[in-house]
Amino acid sequence: MEDNTAKALADLTVLDTAAKVVRLGDLWQEAPAALVFVRHFGCMLCKEQVAELGGFAGQLAAAGLRLFLIGNGSAAQAATFAQESATPFPLFTDPRLGTFKAAGLERSIGSVVNIGTLKSGLRALKAGHFQSSVRGDAWQEGGAFVIAPGDRLLFAQRSKAGGDHVDPRELIRAIAG
Repeated sequence: MEDNTAKALADLTVLDTAAKVVRLGDLWQEAPAALVFVRHFGCMLCKEQVAELGGFAGQLAAAGLRLFLIGNGSAAQAATFAQESATPFPLFTDPRLGTFKAAGLERSIGSVVNIGTLKSGLRALKAGHFQSSVRGDAWQEGGAFVIAPGDRLLFAQRSKAGGDHVDPRELIRAIAG
């Protein structure tokens, strides 16, 4: 896949939920990693996405793929989100949005305020996921990337609207070849 996203992300840093600095490239130095960017830490669509990904935790691990979540609020907001969502995955944050920008992820009012996001919101509500206060950048979209050692990008998905989530099976297929 011809895309410089992995190289652009490798030397950038994020914070873990204890505000410790982590270099992104270290996450895939020895084994493939999936980076899933979520919109913000109060987002009901993100809560839905994390719950869906959690249902695939065993399959992801069995495939040899470690998944990491990245949001954009404060480290304290990330810690709260991790606890509220009971995510089985390590969670990081980039309050300055540098990793989101390097990954080429959409940031606009139009990607959030549209009929598709409204439909996704209704789907999330039906599944029991509720919006809380905005904890991060409300206009930022997410995406998903699978990166292998050597900064090789195996898969990229950039959300076009809120609720445009990656199918977890696509992450597994990306490393299966």
